[in-house]
Amino acid sequence: MNGQVSSPVSHPLARMIPDEWRKLATFVRSPVLPDKAAGISFANLRSVGALFLLDLVLMGSLLGLAFGLSALGLKIPENSLSAMKMSPTLIGAVVVIAPVLEELGFRGWLSGRPGQSVPLAILIIAVLATGFLTHPDLSSQGPILGGALVVAIIAAFMLRGQGPFSWFQRYFAWFYVLSCLAFGAVHLTNYKDVSALFLLLVIPQGLAGVIFGYSRVRYGLWSDITLHMLHNATFLTFAILQTSAS
Repeated sequence: MNGQVSSPVSHPLARMIPDEWRKLATFVRSPVLPDKAAGISFANLRSVGALFLLDLVLMGSLLGLAFGLSALGLKIPENSLSAMKMSPTLIGAVVVIAPVLEELGFRGWLSGRPGQSVPLAILIIAVLATGFLTHPDLSSQGPILGGALVVAIIAAFMLRGQGPFSWFQRYFAWFYVLSCLAFGAVHLTNYKDVSALFLLLVIPQGLAGVIFGYSRVRYGLWSDITLHMLHNATFLTFAILQTSAS
């Protein structure tokens, strides 16, 4: 023996794990907010592709578990999406509009940078204050929302280039966990008459939020929006195929 300890990465099974997955695992164990996202590059596109592959592996495993439990007699509530009639409008909303809006709302602020979080906060406050989400009426709410958009653009311009808030970096781990939990919990609205037991139903969204949040702070908002679009497109395709088969 030479007294050296072999690295876990030297194990054949460990070498099969993409490097990006190991980086994600390290991040999840101790979430740290970088000063700046890496941005778009060919190498980063490959990394985002590796994260999408992980998303597929995790979601496929959970789907397999759900089918197994269903076969054993456990009644799993039906997702409201499965009862909707597929149309170009619905597909566009699920694959494009929902990922953009959800990523802005749940992770747009996760960079902690004033130039991104402050404008987003202005827009969210305006939307909530006008009640636009529940009663969309551009004829009366349009001027307020338009004014908020102008203020948000000015704020983004004035605050551009500033690093993350120091307090946000200090408590980033809590903000990251909060974004994951909130993202999972909000998807309970996809089901009717669910009990606390069926919090298990949104584990897939919670895990997806873990991946999306990591990608957002490491590579930028473009990456988690892309992952979210691919995620929704994949499982919408699966739902369509399942409906066609039945």
